[in-house]
Amino acid sequence: GARMIRFIEGPFFTYTIMTLYVLRCVTYAYGSHWGRASYWLCALGITISAEFLMKKWP
Repeated sequence: GARMIRFIEGPFFTYTIMTLYVLRCVTYAYGSHWGRASYWLCALGITISAEFLMKKWP
């Protein structure tokens, strides 16, 4: 319950998602799926931007 919510609101959750994006991107890049790799990089950029905006305007 509360512990899970604290985890989701904490910075660790964001880093976990960002790491998953990077790993997925690397996997696709090695599989020569550059369209998918760029898609995941875009998603990673959106995640970073959202995190930055949430910190700027709490």
